[in-house]
Amino acid sequence: MSYPLHFNALSLKRKKLRNSKALLRLERVSKSIDGNTILRDINLEIGEGEFLSILGASGSGKSSLLYIMALLDRPTSGEVFFEEDRINFDEELSPIRNSKIGFVFQFHYLLPELTAVENVIVPMLKAGITKEKSLKRAGELLKKLGLEGKEDRKPYQLSGGEQQRVAIARAIANEPKVLFADEPTGNLDSKNSETVMDIFLKLNSEGNTIVMVTHEEELAEFGTRVLTMSDGRILEERAIEKG
Repeated sequence: MSYPLHFNALSLKRKKLRNSKALLRLERVSKSIDGNTILRDINLEIGEGEFLSILGASGSGKSSLLYIMALLDRPTSGEVFFEEDRINFDEELSPIRNSKIGFVFQFHYLLPELTAVENVIVPMLKAGITKEKSLKRAGELLKKLGLEGKEDRKPYQLSGGEQQRVAIARAIANEPKVLFADEPTGNLDSKNSETVMDIFLKLNSEGNTIVMVTHEEELAEFGTRVLTMSDGRILEERAIEKG
């Protein structure tokens, strides 16, 4: 899939992040399942405001790494630090995930019985935000993502790209510290992929931290840094200079 040059327009405005504060840190993180090693001694630090792309083929371990960073899975060994606090995976982590972490899946996983705006307010209601304030913010987010006038439509009444934009709105509803995305364009055509990447670039230009997994080198280049993975290891790490 080829992406047009205009994708780089917003990336040129992003801040230099060499001195950014560490938001997430992994120390010697490994993961094994049924005796098979999925991740091997991963050491990684992610700064505030960074757009990190994790590139690798299927089976490289990139999605397993993403799920551990997003506190959706636990490592077999090693330690994870979020905002300098060590994560105890034996504790209930849903409050942290709901308030500080957003996640965009390859498939949107919207609740089919709810409208677009109702899907977006779910995490805000869970966080204790009033329905009135939740509806106001959800409307603003949907408008920002080009979905004004479609707030009351259910998922089956929206295109695949529109559904993914609703999923992005839901993921950023609680203004998370970091937005994780697992192959966010993997189920979209090129036009809708462009739209999603433009949204990510704009969010990053506004200071949002983004960590995205992809198998497409062209998409990885939109990050400020690219990690290349294979066989559960980080093979290469490089910064992407933007103008």
